[in-house]
Amino acid sequence: MSLGLLLPLGLSALLSLAIPLLLHLNRRQEPTLTPFAALRWIRAAARPRRRLRLDQWPLLLLRLALLAALALLLAAPVRYGASGAAADWIVVAPGVDAAQARALSDLPAAEWHWLAPGFPALGETTPAAETALPLASLLRELDSELPATTRLHAVVPAVLQGLDGGAIRLSRAVDWRIAGAAAAVPTADASPAAAPATPPLRISLRERGATVAATYLRAAVAAGNHGDVERYRLSTDAPEAAFATDTHVVFWLAGAATPALLDWVNGGGTAVLDGVALSDAGVLARDADGAALLFVQPHGHGRLLSFRAAIAPQSLPLVLDARFADLLLSALQPAAAAPTRAPAAALQPTSGAARADAAATVLASPLLVLIALLAVVERTLSLYLARRRA
Repeated sequence: MSLGLLLPLGLSALLSLAIPLLLHLNRRQEPTLTPFAALRWIRAAARPRRRLRLDQWPLLLLRLALLAALALLLAAPVRYGASGAAADWIVVAPGVDAAQARALSDLPAAEWHWLAPGFPALGETTPAAETALPLASLLRELDSELPATTRLHAVVPAVLQGLDGGAIRLSRAVDWRIAGAAAAVPTADASPAAAPATPPLRISLRERGATVAATYLRAAVAAGNHGDVERYRLSTDAPEAAFATDTHVVFWLAGAATPALLDWVNGGGTAVLDGVALSDAGVLARDADGAALLFVQPHGHGRLLSFRAAIAPQSLPLVLDARFADLLLSALQPAAAAPTRAPAAALQPTSGAARADAAATVLASPLLVLIALLAVVERTLSLYLARRRA
């Protein structure tokens, strides 16, 4: 366990300690004048000299301690790590039988917990296996909270759920046990199955007469098809033509969206409008200055997209930039969702991650109690001394 400060500059408030010190030096009791005739015959050099002394020093010390505690509170003291933790922690993922998990380990002194929010003890209520828990995030959270010397063990089912698409990388090595499965970890020389070819995204361009926007939209699609792979297949159709079932995107350059277009979008398609204002739309992209650039409005199961201005160099200079193609094409097809489940044998956590500070415990509560106590004592003593002077 170690102590630290989140905001060391808060200690600059210690300069306020000079305020009560100066007040006590300047606020001495008024002397009582007693006439004494013979005093005028004493030479000036023999008169009593004024001394620097502090009145009511217990009250001064209390005020100094109160200000010092307030300054420390501003600096946000924290405690890193945890004390008294077991040398071994074993977490069991929901869906694994507790008795089966205990049979996989021979560490009688270890602490057993569920891999669930709050990390309840294994003897407590069993988390529902069908509950979608963010197991990958829970492992990272536990890794940051446990002391660096604690050994971590995990018992998981053959298929691990609650993933977030990222590799599980922790600050320590993990003893990874798989319950009820004999699945082997894939070797490095195993050749993966060939991924199926992704069909091209079919785009229908519809305009009334020749438009400037069509030139830049065609150029963006051509830029996306660089190389030998056809990623986008663009066709030109009349605005009144029926929408093909295999069409994914429509470049609509024929004014406001028609009921037929909206019906097609409602089925799950994406339509790009030419500078048409969308009501209740969200911002999908912003320019370098942070201003809204591309708007999106959900419509049924689909989306309506529109730039803040007409797709032309005069109103939207971005069309002359190579980034226009990247922005447009990335907005046409949302990124595929990250997988949430995968074989546990292929997801054994790796070590080497930087230790996070999630284990830091802010010590604000004890300081607040101390400040309140000092304030009460200071006020009580101040009132007592004031009554004595009265």
